[in-house]
Amino acid sequence: MSNQFKVGDSVAVKSGTVDPDNGQDVGGWQGRVVGFHTYKGEKLVTIQLDSITLENMPLEVIKQCEEAGTNWAELVLGVGDIQPAQARDTEEQVEEVEERISAHSFWFAIGPEGEAIRAVLEGIDPDDTVAAFEAWRDHLSASLTFPFVAEIDEWQDRGLFQPGDKLTVLNVEADILAPYGVMVGIRKKYGLFVFPLCDLAAADEESDNYDLIEEYQVWFANR
Repeated sequence: MSNQFKVGDSVAVKSGTVDPDNGQDVGGWQGRVVGFHTYKGEKLVTIQLDSITLENMPLEVIKQCEEAGTNWAELVLGVGDIQPAQARDTEEQVEEVEERISAHSFWFAIGPEGEAIRAVLEGIDPDDTVAAFEAWRDHLSASLTFPFVAEIDEWQDRGLFQPGDKLTVLNVEADILAPYGVMVGIRKKYGLFVFPLCDLAAADEESDNYDLIEEYQVWFANR
């Protein structure tokens, strides 16, 4: 049956078809054929989903795929599950949408921190680092409880501050300082200073502040 289709053909999934990998009803989804193979005697087709399907794909499906390490941009179905269709976009449009979704869906694979990160960055261009830092600044300023005790948990090239030092965090500073990102006002026995939040951890590991800072640090390390 596969010889009625060839690589590059535009196809639609037949109504009522369920993706065997996640149980999702994929009837009506469309894309382009990118390959064929046989598994346990069944002829299978791999479909690269088109940009319209990707734009409307349920977020939960993308999340499941990222957590499982599978490709949400493709479907593998039986050849009998598809039918010819008219192309609705270009391959360039598919690539553009895939890149945009990937920039945010990446965080799902990280776990709970990833979901929190994605929520903070919702709607922000992945290439706009300044906007991302500003989103974190606003989020942390509104969510952290001040003052709180923190500990320096990264190596420092300044003699005044060393890993393990305890200090009090007073506020989130308005200015973003490249390349350190979000800055906080701190009090140490020597006086008042401005310090990068990425180098701190809340001393109370059971506090909400600890989780909030850890989420920021995970993003900072993987941005």
